[in-house]
Amino acid sequence: MKTSVPTDTALLATLTNRASAYRLFSRLFLRPLSGDEVEALAGMNLERESEALGAGSLLAEGFNDMGRGLHRRHSGTQRLLSTDYTMCFDGVSSFQGLVAVPYASVFGGSITGEKAVLFQEPRDRDLAAYRREGIAADSGLHLPEDHISFELSFMADLSDKARDAVEAKDFAEALRLMDASGDFLENHILSWYGSFYDLATKIIDTRFYRGVLKATYGYLQADETTIGELRAALS
Repeated sequence: MKTSVPTDTALLATLTNRASAYRLFSRLFLRPLSGDEVEALAGMNLERESEALGAGSLLAEGFNDMGRGLHRRHSGTQRLLSTDYTMCFDGVSSFQGLVAVPYASVFGGSITGEKAVLFQEPRDRDLAAYRREGIAADSGLHLPEDHISFELSFMADLSDKARDAVEAKDFAEALRLMDASGDFLENHILSWYGSFYDLATKIIDTRFYRGVLKATYGYLQADETTIGELRAALS
C-alpha cells in the first residue's frame, strides 16, 4: 500500500480535479448558460488549456472550440447559445427524425420514429447505482435520473467520496469507489455517449456547444486511463 505523503497528496489532487471537471461538464448539459456563466467561461481561457494539452486530442480540440466560440461574444451571445442548447438538447430540432436529447434511455433503450422514449432500463440502472452509494439526483430539476448531467454529477460525487476515503487512510474504500467509477463510466455513460455525440454534432450549430460535445467525450475517454492509474496507486 502506497501511503507516503507525496503519493497521498497526488491522489487527493487528482481526485479533486476529477470532481471539478465532472461538475463543469455536468453543468454545461444541465440547462442553458446564464450571461454571467458565459462571461465566467470566457474568462477561463479554455483555448490555453487546449494548447497545454497539445494537438491531436479530442479534449484539446473541444476546449479550443469552446474558448474560441466565446471570443467574439456580444450582447446576443447568451441568447444564441440558449437557443442552440434548446433546439438540440431539449429535442426541438431533429436529424432524420431523431432527436439528441441527452438521456441514456434514448440511446441505450429504443427510439420509435420521432419520439424519443424515456424512463427505460438505463434509467433504472442509474437510479440503482446512485442508491447504492447513498446519492440522490436532484428531484427539484424534474428530469429523469439518466440525464447526462446527473450521470456526470454522480462521477464527481464518487471522486469526492474517494478523496474523503484517502484523507481517512481508508484505501480499500477508495479503491472500491474507483472500481464503481470505472464500471459506471464504461457501462452507464460511454455505452451510449458515442451515439449521442454522433447525432448531436449533426444538430448543434454553435462552435461553443460543438466544443462541449467534443471536450466531454475526450475527457470521458481520458478518464478511463486516469481511473486505471488511480486503481493501481491504491492497490
